[in-house]
Amino acid sequence: MILVSTIVEFSKKFFGEFYVILLPFLVGFLHAGHAQIQWGISIFYFAVMIAEFFAGPLSDRWGKRELLLGMLPIFVLGNLLFVCFPSLWMFWVAMALMGLGIGAGPSIAKAVQSEIAADGAQRVRFFIYTGYVVNWAPSLGLIIGGNIIHYVNWRFAFLLSAMLGVVIFLIVALFFPRTQVPPSPRSFFSGYQHILKSPSVCWLILGFGAFSSCVLFYYLCSTFVYRFDLHISAHTIGWLSLVIGLSNMIGKTVALSFIKTVSERHMMAFGLTLSAVATVLVFVLSRVFGLHLLTILLPMVLFMVGFGMTMPLLRNQIYSIAPPGISTGSIASLSNLSINFFSSVGTFLIALFHFKSVSAMAMVLAAAVALAAITAFRRLGF
Repeated sequence: MILVSTIVEFSKKFFGEFYVILLPFLVGFLHAGHAQIQWGISIFYFAVMIAEFFAGPLSDRWGKRELLLGMLPIFVLGNLLFVCFPSLWMFWVAMALMGLGIGAGPSIAKAVQSEIAADGAQRVRFFIYTGYVVNWAPSLGLIIGGNIIHYVNWRFAFLLSAMLGVVIFLIVALFFPRTQVPPSPRSFFSGYQHILKSPSVCWLILGFGAFSSCVLFYYLCSTFVYRFDLHISAHTIGWLSLVIGLSNMIGKTVALSFIKTVSERHMMAFGLTLSAVATVLVFVLSRVFGLHLLTILLPMVLFMVGFGMTMPLLRNQIYSIAPPGISTGSIASLSNLSINFFSSVGTFLIALFHFKSVSAMAMVLAAAVALAAITAFRRLGF
């Protein structure tokens, strides 16, 4: 069950970056501006946010397996519509359908992993171990998408996306067991209502979402910078993302190695500090030494080490301090809802103000790191 839930979680992160690498190459085909194309990814994450919002309550009423089987066909439909009727408006509609279809996956996956864990320490280990696999999803999405664009075309990329959606549907149908559905509460959103009564949990969820969205902001801004300012090919951009994925894995390994000897709050403080320093370096190095590949990539390596250390600990803290009796589905949904809220708002602002520069990337990352640090430290008593 852990393996299937990891595949489901992997798919959303994979497709998110898979579409990001395609965006610059749709500009010419759809005869649209950069901002109009970037709105597509903002629409995608807004749709994911809607799916996340309903994922917890619906999975509590219908079951996790049934919800996934009902939503994945919507994802496949979105891909096929854009392939058959390519236009800017259909691109926006397709991105909305794809977001709705794949959006509930991470919440359901994290709820399953949390339910299986015996205690908080095991839950952190589960999050780190599954993170080792999911960690490579953005890199693989960029590599596969970049090579398809380079060697084939965008239409094949969306066809492949639809086929992968069918494969995930079959995996869930065959191997994801039926889960016991708890008695339906009086209120559809009763789980959310209980969580929102706890200010500490709410603050921590806000910080968690802001920090988690940082990776998307980096990929979105850097992809346009690499392509239009540094003139790097799509498949090279994809391979560069492996460095980012490896840095994330190093951070998770550090957290796993010291989880028994160093307190969670001190590891979180160290990880957030690393990411904050890296955010400053992104801006400073590009100003001092000019816009080069290394002035963008090297600070982000440092950022992702801190990110990898902090994320599983932040998520575990949310589950640890949540009020008793709240379903894991509601906790996971609200946590991922926070991620997608910041992702959709951030990508919308990037598109609205035509941000495709290192300055924009540093600014958005700095804001997200600051909010994460404030909320985490507020909760942990620093």
